[in-house]
Amino acid sequence: MNVISNEIDTSLILNEDLINKYCLFNNEIYEGSKLNNMLRFDYLEYLPNDILTKVDRASMYFSLETRTPFLEKNLINYISSIPNNIKLKNKKNKYILKKILGNYLPIEMFDRKKMGFGMPVTQMINHDLKEWSEDLLSEYNLKKSGFFNVANILKIYKDHKSYKKVNPNIIWSILNFQSWYLKNFN
Repeated sequence: MNVISNEIDTSLILNEDLINKYCLFNNEIYEGSKLNNMLRFDYLEYLPNDILTKVDRASMYFSLETRTPFLEKNLINYISSIPNNIKLKNKKNKYILKKILGNYLPIEMFDRKKMGFGMPVTQMINHDLKEWSEDLLSEYNLKKSGFFNVANILKIYKDHKSYKKVNPNIIWSILNFQSWYLKNFN
């Protein structure tokens, strides 16, 4: 089961009780398909509370005006009505948009691997923020919240530190949650 990430089976890091009780895309909580539930979550939570906030701050800092034409209400409503097998045709996202763009632009301009602006998380976790990381990911602190499968997280962290299997995004997410949780509920 995967409830918070596309990088790891979350049953490895979360308590099973929590997954069953609070699975965000459980159809008992939301009506409709899991894909539409994920899209709805993006529209209502992730975009306004994360991505759009960052774009707004960065663009205001440089006196830029930005637009979000794909977030127009009528377009979102129309997209919601499109069958899932077209939204994710052959497990490729943005299928419709790419078909349209293919009429105007060379495919190599838009059909490529996503490129982000990543931080040197592994370096930070293993060196610069090592003490902070080890404190937050200690068995004692991981048990405080009751949210995590402590043994699995300790193994993931150990493998990461030894470069056996590097998982910077997973560990970074857990570190941020732990920091927030211990600050607010300790």
